[in-house]
Amino acid sequence: MDIQALIESLLFEEEGTELDFKREQYRFEGADDRQKSELLKDIVAFANAWRRTDAYILIGVQEVKGGRSTVLGVSNHLEDAQLQQFVNSKTNRPVDFSYTPIEFEGKQIAIIRIPQQERPIFLTKDFGPLKRNQVHLRRGSSTDIARPDEIARMGLLAQEGAVLRPSLSPLLVFGKENEHSEKRAEFETEPLLPLEAKSIPDFSFPREYGPGGMLIVHSNIGVNYDYYRDKAEYLRYHSLLRPVRFAVANNGTAVANDVKVVMMVADPNRELEVSHQRKRPGYPETNILFDPNRVSRLKEKPSDVECAYVRDGWRITVKLGKIQAKDTVVSQESLYLGRRASGIIELATSVFSDDLSSPVQEVLAISYVVTPREMSLEQLTK
Repeated sequence: MDIQALIESLLFEEEGTELDFKREQYRFEGADDRQKSELLKDIVAFANAWRRTDAYILIGVQEVKGGRSTVLGVSNHLEDAQLQQFVNSKTNRPVDFSYTPIEFEGKQIAIIRIPQQERPIFLTKDFGPLKRNQVHLRRGSSTDIARPDEIARMGLLAQEGAVLRPSLSPLLVFGKENEHSEKRAEFETEPLLPLEAKSIPDFSFPREYGPGGMLIVHSNIGVNYDYYRDKAEYLRYHSLLRPVRFAVANNGTAVANDVKVVMMVADPNRELEVSHQRKRPGYPETNILFDPNRVSRLKEKPSDVECAYVRDGWRITVKLGKIQAKDTVVSQESLYLGRRASGIIELATSVFSDDLSSPVQEVLAISYVVTPREMSLEQLTK
């Protein structure tokens, strides 16, 4: 189930230990401790709740009991990194959750996902009206203070390893040294607008003269007459597309086996370009007899990244295998992605594993600021 389908199904459910609807965005930027405590309390309460599946908070949605809840939208989004630092600086152990902005029915909403995790979780210091050492938990459609026997049971289950499980989070990996691992990437590109193929001349060796002014005649054997056209494609490709790798972090307490990531990118008008790194053009040679880019790689290993255009969009599959607890695995190979105009590529991401009862659903995003430039014959022939 992709993120859009997940939200559609949640709209028909009622609030409980696994779901809450918020009409308006949480107060965070510029808010006081009392206002911020609402977000903190809700996340901690869901993390402590007695449930069997992931919990979700849908922001920008009004509940309709007995029917489909109404999508209202929000005017601003919170930053996942800021929320992570805010929540986890106040609790006795790290809280596993994610904040994801999503466009749904033409409106901006957000979803907070809180997987099952080790409990009890409580504040180590007072914050606003919230008291340290109190264990808040979601009980039905409201938040309550856990009873001593419930807290003891949480601790006993943790000691017995009943909640040892993987907690998987997809990431984009980018930068010159693959130094960035984020939910969102930002690129600035200056793509070269391609010339018409018929306006590009065939390549020929320039006239050269040896000692005594004698003309040196080059053999035509192996001459790459398409050299200028190959160079035009090389320049166009590398000015338009940027390489991205994919990773999954296991923030849980158990190994995840056979991890696979499937991403769907809507592109009905073919505005995007997606290419595997093995298909990227290398800098061409003037003689094809010595061009390593034209040699087929017969014994190449299968790639851990695959992409194909299907159903008005791109399907990207990444196979990462086993991921140990508290470890992150990055794909060995990259995809090259680009937009011909400024905008955002949204990747509706599902993370599968043999150790998950249902896939993790998130939306990753790549934003592009695009400034096209004209390509010239001088660039090709100099």
